[in-house]
Parts: sequence; C-alpha cells; structure tokens
Amino acid sequence: MSKLYSSQAVDAREPGKAHVDGYANAAQFPTEPSYSVNEIVYVQTSGQNQPDGPLVVKAIEDGNMYRLKWQSTGSEYHCLVPEDCLLVLS
Repeated sequence: MSKLYSSQAVDAREPGKAHVDGYANAAQFPTEPSYSVNEIVYVQTSGQNQPDGPLVVKAIEDGNMYRLKWQSTGSEYHCLVPEDCLLVLS
C-alpha cells in the first residue's frame, strides 16, 4: 500500500466532472430596498447641477430599480431609476 505524502496534490473532484471556481457574471444577492412605495425622493445623475424632483416612489422593480412619478402632476418619470441615483431631503 502506498503512502500519500503532503507534497502530493489530492483532487477530491469526481473524475469526468467539470469544476468552475467562479462566474464572470455571477448574480447579485437580493438586497432590501432602501426606499419604500409612496416615499418622496429626488433623482441625481452625473452631470446634473440640480436633482430632479420631488418624485414619489410608485413601485420597486427587480434589481431595486424604482418606478417614479412626479409629485406635482402624478405623471410617470421617463425611466426606471437605480437606487444609487436616489436622494431624500433630511
């Protein structure tokens, strides 16, 4: 019977099975939204001097993308907004 020395590598994987250490486009774990429906927010994007708003959170879509509407008119904001572009007044 042969001994296994510490300098020898042991591969515990099943023969003939592929193994992947990671994925380039791995899914993000879902996170709790920072804002809630009916909360008043402002949208700040790069290149803007002043944020858009006030807007009201109408719905929260997959990936914490926010569907907003203008507080003054009730009309829907022109696009879904990612969470990191939203601000609230303190």
